Amino acid sequence: IPFTARVEQTLNETLRFPQQVHEDEFAVRVLRDVTTAPDGSAVIYSALGHLYAKTLNGGPPARLTKDDRLELAPSFSRDGLWIAYATWSDADKGRIRIARPDGSQARDVVSTPGHYTKPSFSPDGQWLVYRSLGPDFIRGYTHAVDPGIFVVAVNGGEPHRVRDDAREPQFDHTGERIYFSEVRTEKFSLVSVSRYRRAAARVM
Repeated sequence: IPFTARVEQTLNETLRFPQQVHEDEFAVRVLRDVTTAPDGSAVIYSALGHLYAKTLNGGPPARLTKDDRLELAPSFSRDGLWIAYATWSDADKGRIRIARPDGSQARDVVSTPGHYTKPSFSPDGQWLVYRSLGPDFIRGYTHAVDPGIFVVAVNGGEPHRVRDDAREPQFDHTGERIYFSEVRTEKFSLVSVSRYRRAAARVM
């Protein structure tokens, strides 16, 4: 039913005042993937999505790189001269990279986009073992079709799979075998395989 109405309404000025959403500086209380240099002189860790280095004889922590990507899962080479780590960005997906402990000479070792974590050096520093992850609801499904444990030469080359999937891969002291954990009969087991392609596994 059509009608008209006379309305009087008072509009007041909007009340506005500043809000402090966050402090300019704050203490980081959660450190991830803390790893100690072989000589015990420093640690590398992930915090707020980036890698930081801190010497243990004092001094503040410092960003390892100036990369805008997320950085995670650092590990030292046995001689302490290199650090391996994984990166992630929604645009470029994941990479496996290495850098000097001061952040210099950073470069990709695995440049094929993927979902990567837990790189670890062989004793001689010539190889990396790492885990390639499957898809999830956070990273999505793109470039996540080839999960498993892979080995790649630090100087480049095509990675090769040694296990369909497992956790926490590391080389043994000889560099000939790779240890990892996997679930067997509803329990975690320590297992090893040869670094040369797929081979029979040994359950420890």
